Amino acid sequence: MEIRIADRDGLRCGGCRVPLNTGEYLTLRTGGGASCLGCAGLGELILLESGDAALTRRATALSKQHGVLLVF
Repeated sequence: MEIRIADRDGLRCGGCRVPLNTGEYLTLRTGGGASCLGCAGLGELILLESGDAALTRRATALSKQHGVLLVF
């Protein structure tokens, strides 16, 4: 699953039809369109600050779901 940041206004979640504003996290659906993190089953994720490797290791070890946010 790919998580992206919305780059324009006017998008709507394909599940709940909530507007997705610029800067919000979203997932891309395989059939096209986007979903909010809640509809994608990722609404409980917490974004950790970068730079604390020990916290990242502990959170990854104790979590059922985790991911990596790439910014480029």
